[in-house]
Amino acid sequence: MLVKELIQELQKFNPEQEMVFSCGIESGRSYDSCSNGDWDLDVEDLDEDEIKELSMKECFGDDWDDCTYDELQEDDKEMIDGYIEDYKPRVVFNISGECTDYQ
Repeated sequence: MLVKELIQELQKFNPEQEMVFSCGIESGRSYDSCSNGDWDLDVEDLDEDEIKELSMKECFGDDWDDCTYDELQEDDKEMIDGYIEDYKPRVVFNISGECTDYQ
């Protein structure tokens, strides 16, 4: 979702209306529910090393711990460099609160 889409959705509501936050996550065998949670808003703006680390973990799974960027083959380096070039900071909207686990 883009920030502008969130703003458009929020414009439909009365600004004086109370807002509560909740979320639910289905994790395969159970369902976690969070109601009446707090929220925070931040910008995820990673530096080049953080992008490399995340993209290596995504591409190579747990095996990424066994190597460094400099040890990668050229085509793997090109793939990781593509992640770095395509990276755009994201706004992160986080809901946190007490979690209830339903089996």
